[in-house]
Amino acid sequence: MELAEAVFEKYGSQHIFHIPNIGLTVVKASKNKANRSIYSQPFFSHGYGYKMMAICAPYGDGAALREYFSVFVCLMKSDFDAILEWPFKCKITFTITSEDKKKKVSRCYDPSEHPEMLDLHERPTGLRNGAMGFQNFISLSELPDFTVSSDLFLEIRVALRAEHIQTAREIDSEKCQGIDI
Repeated sequence: MELAEAVFEKYGSQHIFHIPNIGLTVVKASKNKANRSIYSQPFFSHGYGYKMMAICAPYGDGAALREYFSVFVCLMKSDFDAILEWPFKCKITFTITSEDKKKKVSRCYDPSEHPEMLDLHERPTGLRNGAMGFQNFISLSELPDFTVSSDLFLEIRVALRAEHIQTAREIDSEKCQGIDI
């Protein structure tokens, strides 16, 4: 069990997107189109993995505008793309929890369930691909129940496949042995 936890710590696929003062962020998004989307810093799905960025639409997106908090990720171009499997097939779970951690909202995006959106899962040719996720992640009326000191924390987990972890371990091992330094 300790080995599994250590492997996940090193090669794991977790990102927390912290959105300060979510109430004010929603109000700003409702009044100004320039504030409709907020972007996380880029992160990787795992060591030497898929480069991604989270995107939230605090006042909703598309058909969910004015009613829901929308969450997405997009794949970004990176130096590791040549060694990755395409199209992207990993499930992505978005989760927010309440301050007491007893309540949570969690939804899983599975690329295999969206074959019509294959272009979102392909290797990026530009800076980034279009976004994949949920326009109707949580209703705006429920959102205050999931703030922590007025802030929102969106956890993003990418379900890795065994070969992703193995590839990352092999690359790490080569670097430790002085290859490619």
